[in-house]
Amino acid sequence: MNSQLLKTLSFSCFFLQHVSAHFAKITDVEASLGRGYSKTTGIQYPVCQTLWLGSFPSPTLTYDYYWTSLSSTTGTNDDLSSTKISSSLAYNWLRQEISGDKAYDEANNAFTQQLIFTLSFEQIGVTNDEAGTTLKDEAKAVLQRGNLMSFFSACGPGYIRSVKKSAELAVIFSWPTLDEQNISGFFGSLMTDIESAVQDNAETDIAEDGLSGDYGALLVDKYSIENWLTIRMTVIGIAPSGYSTGDMTALTIRGVLSISKHVFEYMSDDAAGTTTGVEVVPWTENPDFRKEMIDLNLNLSPIAEYYMMANAEFICGLDEVARKWADTFEKIMKCKRGLAVEFTSNQNVLLSNQLDYYIDPSGAYTCAATSTAFNDGTEIKDNDLKFIHVQRLKDFLSNTFTTNYIASYQLWVTHYYTPCVNKLNDINLSSMWSSAPECLDTKCLQYDSIPNAAQAFSCTQSNAPTGRYLQLINSYCPISLTNMKCTSS
Repeated sequence: MNSQLLKTLSFSCFFLQHVSAHFAKITDVEASLGRGYSKTTGIQYPVCQTLWLGSFPSPTLTYDYYWTSLSSTTGTNDDLSSTKISSSLAYNWLRQEISGDKAYDEANNAFTQQLIFTLSFEQIGVTNDEAGTTLKDEAKAVLQRGNLMSFFSACGPGYIRSVKKSAELAVIFSWPTLDEQNISGFFGSLMTDIESAVQDNAETDIAEDGLSGDYGALLVDKYSIENWLTIRMTVIGIAPSGYSTGDMTALTIRGVLSISKHVFEYMSDDAAGTTTGVEVVPWTENPDFRKEMIDLNLNLSPIAEYYMMANAEFICGLDEVARKWADTFEKIMKCKRGLAVEFTSNQNVLLSNQLDYYIDPSGAYTCAATSTAFNDGTEIKDNDLKFIHVQRLKDFLSNTFTTNYIASYQLWVTHYYTPCVNKLNDINLSSMWSSAPECLDTKCLQYDSIPNAAQAFSCTQSNAPTGRYLQLINSYCPISLTNMKCTSS
């Protein structure tokens, strides 16, 4: 599939943000076309529509490049936050690399000049054509029963119509000088060589002609740079296969040009890049969904659509809170079962901390006195959140906290969740969730809130003991033993 390649100018950042205003930022997850999606929770739902595989138009590929020059007489060149590069995919890598560089080398009386080249790509328009899609039979069956909130709980309040993917090449060039000035001519020659290669790659029809990678003589060839130029680079959203041979294995200027060529070749595939945004549209824009609404004699006026989508987002957020309650309850039960099994023979064994607190294997750890009290949370010491042994965690989870938490969970379901969901099913398109007393107390939308037993539909915020115990559970449950033991004091 060919991609249309456009060069973005220096104002491209503003332009792209304006064009893709309906794209929700997304990281650390691979989005799929057609899947349900909630902007409130950022959760993807199952695909509730049958996609027409022949309906995907070619995406538009845009690219941009820019330079960042750093130099300082003292300290380290680690302040990138005020530059354009602070919004780049490689920002964290660049900060880590730059922060370790000395701007001034006193021993050699030399300054370090640093020039960063960033080549970024955005692939916009990997889009599903709704004209060729239909709702799946299971989704239609839920709608035909008139249960809109159940449909949104299963399919999400909207779905992913387009995916935006990004990729980036970032290169740090470093060289020493005897003053804060750049070596005469080198700075400009380097920029000219790289920009010329990038523009040649961009203007070539990759599908028909390919990229030659023959760059001929370079302007920087007249400088003897082998012994003093340092190059570091990283790629994000680019498959490593394909740039592990030839010039690309060498940290040289020709190696940089070869990798930039590979990036253009790779990004011409619509499957390339890492997902950085999704266009999420409400189901009310889906032709098949609207047809089902007509069959149900539901008039989707503008205000009715607004109420429907507001309620859909709300119920998806409510379902996420319910899942967190259930997940924590399951963690506690698994933890208690695991501790009961290990207690007999491994009372003093330290447990792995799930929150990645490092337990030094050469350290000495004293078994803290066990406690079954449930007071104000202060019975859990700061060290308990770093390391704990089997017996102490077992005693903590054997006190009344566990009983109280389970009772709060049951009360939340009966006093808030169930009445609220039932009310949402009743009002459907006639009003918004905030008009329903059963849903109004948003403190109940925190999974560590405490339901009010004396007053339905209301909650109080989490207290210190609850927060402390939940932190303990998230640190060690489900349990995993280390090979270390604590010693009795």
